[in-house]
Amino acid sequence: MTHVAVVGAGPAGLVTALFLARRGHQVTLIEKDAEEPPSDPEACFQSWSRRGVAQARQPHILLGRSSAVLQAEAPDVLDALIAFGARLFTNAMQPVGPDERDWPFMIFARRLVFEAVLRRKAQAEPGVTWLGGVEATGLILDHDGAPPTVRGVALERGREVLADLTVDASGRYSKVPQWLAEAGMGPLTESFQDCGFCYITRWYRLRPGEDLGATTFPINVESPFAKFSGFMADGDVYGLSMTASLNDPLAPAMRRAEAFERVFSGIPKLASWVAKGDPISDILVLARIENRSRTLVRDGAPVVAGLSLVGDSAMHTNPTLGRGVSMAYAQAQRLAQAVSESDPTTAAFVLDFETWRDRELGVWFEQQVRMDAAWLAASDAALAGEPPAPPSSDPAARFAGVLPMVAARNPAVAKVFARMMSLMITPAQMAADPEVQAAVIEYLQGGGQPPPKTGPTRPEFEALVAG
Repeated sequence: MTHVAVVGAGPAGLVTALFLARRGHQVTLIEKDAEEPPSDPEACFQSWSRRGVAQARQPHILLGRSSAVLQAEAPDVLDALIAFGARLFTNAMQPVGPDERDWPFMIFARRLVFEAVLRRKAQAEPGVTWLGGVEATGLILDHDGAPPTVRGVALERGREVLADLTVDASGRYSKVPQWLAEAGMGPLTESFQDCGFCYITRWYRLRPGEDLGATTFPINVESPFAKFSGFMADGDVYGLSMTASLNDPLAPAMRRAEAFERVFSGIPKLASWVAKGDPISDILVLARIENRSRTLVRDGAPVVAGLSLVGDSAMHTNPTLGRGVSMAYAQAQRLAQAVSESDPTTAAFVLDFETWRDRELGVWFEQQVRMDAAWLAASDAALAGEPPAPPSSDPAARFAGVLPMVAARNPAVAKVFARMMSLMITPAQMAADPEVQAAVIEYLQGGGQPPPKTGPTRPEFEALVAG
């Protein structure tokens, strides 16, 4: 039996604690936000204070990788999520019944709603000791060996939690890199990209008797300069969101409710979402969007032992594709397995876990960086009045660019594409599928193009904002 200290009780820290405890380990879960979630889903969203989580009220999707991990590790969590209002759908947007969970599916719920369920599950788990309203202030380090070993966590007011393994699940603003640097083991090796855009979101509740109709979710509508999206959530709640470049001079105007609703009412695929629901939130803005990946390995060797990074503290991507929670759950599952199979106090444990994460999840980070750089460049070019760039001559880029159109026409390709989007297979595995290859080649040879931009033109957008 291993004693593990987990710093941070967001989705990553909660499932890490849960998965470890269910394998017989003792876990101390440390969370600086003291407030407990209300018992009602709506109260969770409206009043639960999560000061340390800037993205708490932005849209989240739990992709197929998330449900696959939960089915394997904690199927009772799925039942609790459903009881609290979460909605389960296949990638073809068919509802998932209790006896139909043999295939990964998407879970729709607001972040604070599913986090409340996870917290209550973790707190009730034998083997988990909850320390709420307690802030970690540093690492307890043993410098006798090479590399140094983390022996636990220092807390405010001089308290300590000693542990065989310390897990940093404190999120994208983790202080662990700073603590390691101050102790002479930093800076950590990082890959970083400032995405240069923001999210502008409002939440709605469907009126009684109304129906959004049969469609796939989320709905994404692109203009040359922005993205407009509709996200389902728990119960009858859904969100509308715009992704805008920070260089767009009209982005601040979208914080006005009347401008926000005029714009979304002017987009045919999303107009009914405005007309059939009532707002339940203000306009919520999230900036400082970034892609960041950090590792405890430098020059092929760990800089420290007795420490693991899980979730956003290790790797986080722009939330547009909903990958963050799924990557965190995959890391939590792998870590729990590794702790049960090997000695977590060693440098070899750190190297094995970091190597697995890079191999298993690094592809998604690298893909996101490429996509975001291309999108921001195209958006800013459109804002500057420059003509669209010609289609890429790179075969891989052309392949990726037309895949959504091919998937929309070919059910077999759609199934493989959905598995890739749900992180069940890698882009390389999808591209190697003979049926996918044949369908894409046929589409390109027939003169097929990437999906058209069906959102408002810039003059239309300006007119909608101005009213």
